[in-house]
Amino acid sequence: MISEAELIGAWNAAGQDRLGPDGRVSGAVGAGAPGRIIYTEGHQLMVISVARDDLPAAPAERLDEAALAAVARACTAYAGRWELVGERLLHHIDIAIFPAWMGTTRVRFPSLAGDLLTLTTLPEADGCVTRIYWRRAAD
Repeated sequence: MISEAELIGAWNAAGQDRLGPDGRVSGAVGAGAPGRIIYTEGHQLMVISVARDDLPAAPAERLDEAALAAVARACTAYAGRWELVGERLLHHIDIAIFPAWMGTTRVRFPSLAGDLLTLTTLPEADGCVTRIYWRRAAD
């Protein structure tokens, strides 16, 4: 089980995938998609990540509605407080890219192997979980 001290710091996105109840892996996103999550000693957290590495590179004001929607669908951005309760890592969201996320809690199951942090979601209706990988950022 991971400790609070091991969690504290900055982590860079290292990919993600979906694991089915049958053990099959799908939806893999490579380490090239940008992202960072930060856990502070004061139990603050901030995350911003983009689940795709093929989005338009133009400034937002030059994107059409379809391109803006694609960026929004690929982006996760929120901040709030975190707490470790047993094997569960709780992200209590105060501010987010989507207002409906504010006031909610995301549950993750963390594991650590060397400098690779894996955050696993609760199972979805189809039994799949998403595994989000983060590599400790250099100081």
